[in-house]
Amino acid sequence: MGLGSRVDRFMQNEQLTTQALGTLLRSLGYLTQNWIDSDDPLACLIPSGEQACSEQRGLDDLFLHGDEIRVDNAREALQSTELLDDLAAAGLVMIRAGLVQATITIVPVMGYLIATEHPLNTRVGVVLPHDYLSSYSTMLARYVRLRSPRGVAIDVGSGTGIQSMVLGESATRVLACDIDLSCCDRTRTTAWLNNRDVEVIQSDLLDTCPEGVSVVVSNPPWRIMPATIPYPARGSRVGVGWDGLDLVRRLVSSLPGRLSEQAECHLIFEAPSNSGPPSILEELLGLVGPHGFGIEAEIVRRTPIESVIRRSLQVVREYTGDEELADHDASLRACYRQLQTDALSLILLTLTRSPSVAGRIDLRK
Repeated sequence: MGLGSRVDRFMQNEQLTTQALGTLLRSLGYLTQNWIDSDDPLACLIPSGEQACSEQRGLDDLFLHGDEIRVDNAREALQSTELLDDLAAAGLVMIRAGLVQATITIVPVMGYLIATEHPLNTRVGVVLPHDYLSSYSTMLARYVRLRSPRGVAIDVGSGTGIQSMVLGESATRVLACDIDLSCCDRTRTTAWLNNRDVEVIQSDLLDTCPEGVSVVVSNPPWRIMPATIPYPARGSRVGVGWDGLDLVRRLVSSLPGRLSEQAECHLIFEAPSNSGPPSILEELLGLVGPHGFGIEAEIVRRTPIESVIRRSLQVVREYTGDEELADHDASLRACYRQLQTDALSLILLTLTRSPSVAGRIDLRK
């Protein structure tokens, strides 16, 4: 058997194992109402209820809380010795010294099992809400669900794959792309956990994606963070350029060559703003308006720069364990002074390719 065949065989076994785990999690109530409806993906990181069966508590401890549990308890929770062995072979759990620990965290969000970065891969004992699955991701997913997009859909910068899951509710074909191979793996795991058909490819934005697409969805990196400040998963979380929005500009400028007529692109990001509409809206319209696009934007909220800096430093503190952040504070403030603004606006943006809206900006507050 050649190397390609062995890889395909391993991938098939990993898929079947992950699907079996997803089926078991759902059957034992891993998806419960208070988790599904939570706006904060990490609000589900709560102790199991007393009414939960021992199998559910064991699975919660293993895949939700990131705890080590005994091998016999893991077998009981999984209801199978074979499944435990298969999960270890697939790299989803580690078994050592009679203890089992998961290598991913599975978060129940919006009715789906979402694979996220595990505490083992961070410097702190919890999955930070900023790693790959944030409240912005769920906000965008809820917005996309309301739009019920059809046709060929692409989840750009797929991360955990939550947008791909929601796109699969109505789209005829779903592609997910990310430049980070670990994010591609995470998206693929999420798709398998939920038994969804998603084509996952490594791509820098839309560079290797097909033309004639009906829907593009993305939560691109936009955060401003000087290179001298240690910050987790910079490639997936920190923007490019003086205002952090160069990736947004690149993605939007590539839309005319990829999107069909009546197609839509849905984005969520933060941008500098003062009293009026963020200037980035006019700039983005200048990139695609001549190609028949219009913009519909909702300003979800405005956050004072002082609060943005305080939030960013809190992540650095949790990530590094360092309490003395005066130098980082000064460096971050210097970056934000360049923006000449007092706040960042969180924007839900839809770009539509249609003669009826071409060249227009419809701003909703």
